[in-house]
Amino acid sequence: MTSIRQKVASGTVWVILTRFIDRGIGFLSTLILARILLPSDFGVLALTMSVVAILDLIRRFGFEIVLVSQHDAGRDHFDTVWTLNILFSVAVSLLIVLAAQPTADFYDEPKLVSVMMVVALRPLFEGLRNVGVVSFQKELRFAAEFRYLTIVRIVAFAIGITLGLILRNYWALVITMVASHAVRTGLSYVVHPYRPRLSLKSIRELMSFSSWLAISNVAQLVIIQGPTVIIGKLVGTHALGVFSLSYELGFLPSTELSAPINRAVFPAYASKGSDKGALGRGFLEVIAVIAMVVVPTGVGLAAVAEFAVPVLLGEKWRDAIPLVALLALYGSCKALYSNTGYIFLVTKRPWMILFIGLVEAAILVPLLLYGVATAGVIGACWALLVSIGVTVPMAFGFVLSQLGLSVWALLDRIWRPAISGGVMWMAVAGVKTVMTSSGQGVGLLDELVICSGVGAVIYVASELALWKISGCPDGAEQVALNGLAEGRRRGLEYWNGFRGQDRPGDGTKQ
Repeated sequence: MTSIRQKVASGTVWVILTRFIDRGIGFLSTLILARILLPSDFGVLALTMSVVAILDLIRRFGFEIVLVSQHDAGRDHFDTVWTLNILFSVAVSLLIVLAAQPTADFYDEPKLVSVMMVVALRPLFEGLRNVGVVSFQKELRFAAEFRYLTIVRIVAFAIGITLGLILRNYWALVITMVASHAVRTGLSYVVHPYRPRLSLKSIRELMSFSSWLAISNVAQLVIIQGPTVIIGKLVGTHALGVFSLSYELGFLPSTELSAPINRAVFPAYASKGSDKGALGRGFLEVIAVIAMVVVPTGVGLAAVAEFAVPVLLGEKWRDAIPLVALLALYGSCKALYSNTGYIFLVTKRPWMILFIGLVEAAILVPLLLYGVATAGVIGACWALLVSIGVTVPMAFGFVLSQLGLSVWALLDRIWRPAISGGVMWMAVAGVKTVMTSSGQGVGLLDELVICSGVGAVIYVASELALWKISGCPDGAEQVALNGLAEGRRRGLEYWNGFRGQDRPGDGTKQ
């Protein structure tokens, strides 16, 4: 347990920083472009990517995950992955070109022909990427990965904003996406010395494990792209653009906090895969931390969506307010159980990921068809919430059974964040009622700041109070307090060292 905690703690710092910079710059770019472009521009890209994602399944075998999880992965494995990536990527690019006209006819959107011709370049750049950068994660060298991805994001940001100001249409989004992948591929050969060679020596070994992941991707594709396809067909590009940006904004807080934890913990899980006791204890620790951060972010965003959307996106995006609120709750639920898939991978049961995905997709699709047909995009959001409400308990049930853990052991880790989130929601609702009844002209930004601040204070106070009442168990709260104490200690050491340079009588300059 200590080993997992140490590895996760050290790796998570860099991964969180990487995700924060990467997604922070990306989100800033989205906010700027949302004020320059129209919802229909985002809808055009969303329609394109819904079809590209389907064709992209051909090369989504999760080979990189195999390289990380296998301790004996050598040059033959890396070279085989690189070769397969190239072969599958070429096939996908050709299929995108061939599907351009049929896609435009299906959605009755002529713009998609030229857009898909350009987007077909993206798989080629991805396939040529240096497979050696996978070792950054495998060897827990997250600092090197941080430098690599940050440079890519900064360049992409500059390209996106420049093209947005010049073109002022969907082409800014399309060209930026392709260019960013080209930059990432070129830079991958600069930041890592590995030089791959064409080889298929390990193809049988890789395919025997990755085939389950590839099939699982089909179910995940339906879950992720199903709303896009159905909304685009039944409602149109404007509504799809609103949904697409609402999905990104609603998911952003929860996923950007949970994803770094999951990414850092996977190699640590892999090292403990044969010890179910240590793996189970590590899993409960990680879930406790994830719950502590995604509950307040998801519930908090849902509570202040009516202020956050017009402030961040502008008045023309007000239709997104109820969507962002529902999708923020959906994102929290999705992030909470996202870690379960890594347990199935390290315990050599990838078929469980497939089964859970198929169940979620089977529930989601009919709900989407009914919801969008009767209520439009808001119906799609409710369909997502209902489907995830069935999937989360099922996924946790399988993991607990696999690790020999009780339901009470899991509830003991998440009940405090759950109650604190509810208290926070009620507090924010009360503040909004007071501000509305007072009749004073408070601006949207002020309302957002006030409600967010009150919500954060109430959540932290409630969480700590419940932890104290529980007897201060060794859980996520203790991890957070230890982290704050360590950060304060290092900060004081740095500050004292800085002041000591100017202190007279110690041989330094005065």
